[in-house]
Amino acid sequence: MYRFAARPDLGVYFQISAEQSLERTLSNHPRLKYYQAGMDMGLSRDPVASFRAFQQRILAGYEKMVEAYGLLCFDATLPVKQQQRLLRDAVGRMLPVE
Repeated sequence: MYRFAARPDLGVYFQISAEQSLERTLSNHPRLKYYQAGMDMGLSRDPVASFRAFQQRILAGYEKMVEAYGLLCFDATLPVKQQQRLLRDAVGRMLPVE
């Protein structure tokens, strides 16, 4: 579908487990939203179990993209400032040196 599109110079994937994603989501919002939990997919009647199953599918898709498109992976559990430094370093290596 997107074969016509230019390939990016850098693709980044911030890796996090489904469980950690659930913890972060629930820390900001006490209830999962219907589509956020993947309830429309019929994975489980329990929103938390559905969220975990849905996230596992999403994570599996990203893992395939890491291999197929050579995404640069970062640990999303690191402190934000450390993630930012790693990302800035990666982007800096992609920019032309004057």
